[in-house]
Amino acid sequence: ITTTGSNNIGWVNLSEWGSEERVQYFHNKAGSINMGGTEDIFAYIMTKPAGRWNITNDADLTLSGTKQFGIIVSDKGYGVTTGNIAEFPNAEIFLNKEMKITGTKSVGTVFKGWADLDGGSANFSQSQATNIVTPMNAISKESIFKYNLGGTKNIGMYFGYTGAKTFEVKDLLITSTGDQNTGVYAADGVVNISAKNTPVAPATDGRDNSITMSGKKNIGIFAAATGDTLSSGAKIALTGDSSTGIFAKSSGAVTNTGEISASGKSVKAIIAQGATITSTGKITVNGAALSDSDGAVGLASMNGGNLTQNHANTSITVDGSASIGAYADGKVGVPAPVATALTMTGGTITAKGGSFNTYAANNGTITLNGVTLNTEQKSLAFYTTDGGKVDFGTGATQTVANIKGGTDSNSRGTAFLYKGTGAT
Repeated sequence: ITTTGSNNIGWVNLSEWGSEERVQYFHNKAGSINMGGTEDIFAYIMTKPAGRWNITNDADLTLSGTKQFGIIVSDKGYGVTTGNIAEFPNAEIFLNKEMKITGTKSVGTVFKGWADLDGGSANFSQSQATNIVTPMNAISKESIFKYNLGGTKNIGMYFGYTGAKTFEVKDLLITSTGDQNTGVYAADGVVNISAKNTPVAPATDGRDNSITMSGKKNIGIFAAATGDTLSSGAKIALTGDSSTGIFAKSSGAVTNTGEISASGKSVKAIIAQGATITSTGKITVNGAALSDSDGAVGLASMNGGNLTQNHANTSITVDGSASIGAYADGKVGVPAPVATALTMTGGTITAKGGSFNTYAANNGTITLNGVTLNTEQKSLAFYTTDGGKVDFGTGATQTVANIKGGTDSNSRGTAFLYKGTGAT
């Protein structure tokens, strides 16, 4: 199947009356589906909320056009009255073979309504009619989400559900080779991404859930759901310039337990902008400056953010005069400074080539507990300005700074620089 033109739909799970015991089932078993138009939709779900449905992909499924959607789980459905949101407890999505997105401004799966994604529904199997072609699971299984994002400005999973139920994402693999793509975008709704999928016998351990991105200006997870929490145990690996692991902007609280690695120019592991992020996953950054004004940042808390990073093996290395290991700033593009916090416990920050280990500005406070700072030649360990503050731990949480020497003031590393009303 190949589409051209615009507004094509491959499969519609209709908002119509019918037996709730009949599973509506679509299986791309061995074919090839290429949605090549503009604003095409592969599958649109708006059936009876108590009905059963399954989408399975085992073959080629590609979105190659512009502004397309792979699967939309609608907030509308048969019998759903105005002001209410469709919620589907009997659902399965099995992207056993990855959905490829090679076009631009397209989304793999959209959740405007809620769907049960972790399985366990005992009411899933279809009726015992004599004309059953494909027997379904007696109890629904956890959904499988696999995406390959090429192209530009594409999104793997988008959550825009305004109800109270929680999305439990148990099986996730996202690979991105394009630019300006986002793995998971949480605009509304509570989202939990587990560290591993559930093992299938005879296996006893699940496979790591992961987001791997090699293009430029990508974001692994973007959280913007005001008041809604997000948790992730997925591994995030970035190797493209100007990319970010987790970015929370004015969202509910975010919890990270997964490993995040970022290498390249102007990369960032975690950004908390007006949001709270608590991370206990290992962070590894090997970043350099893209230009004199655009550097790599290991951890960033801005505009009222509160970022906590706690892992003994965290390793942040930054290079170049615009790069910063740990950055707290209460006034980035806003008219007045706001109290902002960044706390790091354990791990190492290494600054090279004129970069900064820490930079606190505009009522931003950086607290270091048991952190080792390595300040190479021409680099700076502690920089505070305009009400910024660096707080050192004591005793068992003592922070150690190793400042490398040089033949003169221009070549050696520097411990402190105060500007304005900064403090330590």
